[in-house]
Amino acid sequence: MVGSALAILMVLLALAVPVAAALGFLGIALSELYSRLPLTLAMGEVAWATSNNFLLVAIPFFVLLGEILLRSGIAERMYNALVLWVPSIAPSGMTFYTGERFPKWRGNLFVGSLKFQLLSRLELDGEKIVKEERLIQGELGRIRDVRTGPDGYIYLLTDAPDGVLARIEPAN
Repeated sequence: MVGSALAILMVLLALAVPVAAALGFLGIALSELYSRLPLTLAMGEVAWATSNNFLLVAIPFFVLLGEILLRSGIAERMYNALVLWVPSIAPSGMTFYTGERFPKWRGNLFVGSLKFQLLSRLELDGEKIVKEERLIQGELGRIRDVRTGPDGYIYLLTDAPDGVLARIEPAN
């Protein structure tokens, strides 16, 4: 069987049949010659068996999705960071400020830092960051979460065992 399959393959390649077509033809011919099932049932059995194996189905779909995202340009917008901290500040909680207590900060992004124990204020112009200001560095400890309260103040939570819940108020 192997000898005849190689002979058929060599003949097809010698006739300048493309490799994929030669292998496809060889597979169909050998399944007709050596299979107990008719070709249509054998192909259905192979398709059903592979569709029951999650990896054989999922991986091509993930590759296809990746290609769609890459070629449409969505991937570039998805994976480009708005801000890059080198070395990393170990960002934690984040809030987009929309409150009334700090009118000059409205529309700014606030990000807590675990590593440098600070609050970073990012000034935005559309989707671009135009300025970063580091606030309360080292005063409270590792900032785990940042939230805007319903009262318009900015609240910070540290992650120490005797943690702190702090409220930022405007200076008078």
